[in-house]
Amino acid sequence: MTEEKLKTIEECKSNIQEFANRFKLIFEDEGECGFGRECVGLTNGSNYVEYNPTDSVNYDYIKGFYDERFYDITPPDAYHKHTCIAVLGRGDNAIRQLSDWVDRLTEIGVVVEKYATGATGIQAMVSGVYNYAVKPSNITS
Repeated sequence: MTEEKLKTIEECKSNIQEFANRFKLIFEDEGECGFGRECVGLTNGSNYVEYNPTDSVNYDYIKGFYDERFYDITPPDAYHKHTCIAVLGRGDNAIRQLSDWVDRLTEIGVVVEKYATGATGIQAMVSGVYNYAVKPSNITS
């Protein structure tokens, strides 16, 4: 049985940044989710990137973006009130969880694409009418 070498925190940060760069995202290492909850995650500059996003009107999954595996790979401290790629907390533990998450997304073979949220009115003003989400690269919208 071989022992897997743990990545250094610098390697984890580099891993996350490489994933972010590949999809023109921002690695937030001092972000906030919800109402001021400290986290680390991936944003498009204004919103956290999602997985398995739902339409803001009918809450149906957005066609082409859903994959059951995304639920299976979320880390223990993933933000739980929204399906966004963010890990609660700051520091080494949160960064390691996000790096492992990015590795698992890469193994699945994801791309990051823009989708229409269906938001209107105040919700559209707050979160926008478009957001970005990961999806398996073999699924077309």
